Amino acid sequence: MHQLARYVPHFIALSASSPFMEGRDTGFDSTRTYCPNPFPTGPRAPFTNSWHELTEYLSKWLACGVIKSIKDLHWDIRPKPEYGTVEIRVLDSPLSIERAAALASFAQLLGTWLLESQPFIPRDEDYLVYEYNKYQAAKFGLQAIYVDPMTRNQLLLRDHLGNLLSTLARHASAPRDEERLATLRKVVSTIQNDATVLRSLRGRCRSVKEMALLAAGMMETSPKLDDPLRASMPRLTAVPREPFSVSRSRWA
Repeated sequence: MHQLARYVPHFIALSASSPFMEGRDTGFDSTRTYCPNPFPTGPRAPFTNSWHELTEYLSKWLACGVIKSIKDLHWDIRPKPEYGTVEIRVLDSPLSIERAAALASFAQLLGTWLLESQPFIPRDEDYLVYEYNKYQAAKFGLQAIYVDPMTRNQLLLRDHLGNLLSTLARHASAPRDEERLATLRKVVSTIQNDATVLRSLRGRCRSVKEMALLAAGMMETSPKLDDPLRASMPRLTAVPREPFSVSRSRWA
């Protein structure tokens, strides 16, 4: 869980699709990133070195009545013990099934690489630049600055992403892994996440409502070739989110 935390900015920048709020451009690629901030149980997990340490921490919150179950934790990454996995919760809803599948492959390959290669040991000090990197990604998307927690050097997030995608390609084994990584490489090389797509649509529409209707129309199986704008944009579709709950007894 703490190893994955270093890559929260990467997920935010790749999936960003919420540049508007209440009809206005916020100047952020991912406005949604900071919507859960008011919750007292976010945004990141406390640093612990074992599942035992984490359950001890959560048991104290249970005793205080701060939380009733794990679903009350508004962490960017939180455990999903019934499946033995973790849930990465910083992504915006992708505007296409293809993008959603590519991001899922990215998460799976990243987890595989971290488990098999153990490229670093997570430290509490890694979180020194956590909020800075997260803000950069939410605000500037793929044009963000990224501070490497290990070296403390600054570089462009898209450059770090490009290197990471090359590393993950060596762990690609599923039939469509390479195809989905190629989708993300194109996003990075063109600096065009879904927030960029929506801003492009907004510039051609009279209102945000019209933009949303146009985007909804792009959910068709094939774009209408007689509409140059629609033909140039990716096909869009909604991605439902799975309900989440864990019984108290699983980790109390």
